[in-house]
Amino acid sequence: MGFFDKLKDGLEQGVSTIGAKSKEMIDTTKVKLEIDSLQKKKRSAFEDIGILVYTMLTDGSIDEAKIKEKCEAVTNIENQIKEKEKELEQIHQ
Repeated sequence: MGFFDKLKDGLEQGVSTIGAKSKEMIDTTKVKLEIDSLQKKKRSAFEDIGILVYTMLTDGSIDEAKIKEKCEAVTNIENQIKEKEKELEQIHQ
């Protein structure tokens, strides 16, 4: 194998590596943004629970079903975050 063949092979391998790393970086950024969005959604859901409970307490009537519904929404968001974190781990493997 001549000098130019080795050079060509080296360049092709380098370009392939750069392409793979670029895709990994793009995928990582995408998933991290999705996680961030879900965390904001979770904070908002907690705020909604707080407002709901406060309103119920000041009105003197507690509706546990409504509170439970909001808490289940938070649990659902937490599960989505866990799935995205697993996805992030798979990207880095």
